[in-house]
Amino acid sequence: MRLRHPRYLVRTLRGRLLVVLVGATLLGLLAMGFANQVMLHKSLMDRLDDRLREMSRPWEHGFPPPDGRDEHSGPGHPPDEPPDRHGLPTDFRVVVFDRYGNQLGIVGPSASDPKRPVIHRGDLLHEYATVPDSTGGADWRVRRVVLPDGSMRALALTTDSVRLPLQLLMIIELVVGAVVLVLLAVVCLVLLGIVLAATGLG
Repeated sequence: MRLRHPRYLVRTLRGRLLVVLVGATLLGLLAMGFANQVMLHKSLMDRLDDRLREMSRPWEHGFPPPDGRDEHSGPGHPPDEPPDRHGLPTDFRVVVFDRYGNQLGIVGPSASDPKRPVIHRGDLLHEYATVPDSTGGADWRVRRVVLPDGSMRALALTTDSVRLPLQLLMIIELVVGAVVLVLLAVVCLVLLGIVLAATGLG
């Protein structure tokens, strides 16, 4: 039996029905994948905001935040406690600003891990903001806290924990979607052939 040219297949009733079914399924998979990405992204970003809020909450209750002079100090440790008990986690940074929005220092990065958020004055207008990384890596989620003296601290948390799950989900969706489309096309082609042959329309 000779293989028919794809253009001929599309012109037949079987080909048109197959294109409609596969096209509709593709659109449905794309819509579902987009919705999954949006919902997962929002959920992960909310989790980052919760971590930022929890880490910086002591600053709002009178505990002094890092001032850029002690690389080992962390958010919320009282002045009479040793800083090594409250070291800043490696995925956090604290950027110090004066009351005018001028950056004075940063706490967190080391020589072996120079990643840091790039924060502009406009980003300080909002309590939460997403800013780029100085080395071109994953973005940072930032919470700005205004201290009683008018100076500001921006507690930043890398969004690696958001980007990686989204990328993994996208890969899974692409692989599963491709398998579903191929199986659907084969099943539809067979079933349509049987139905059309039985009705004399094939």
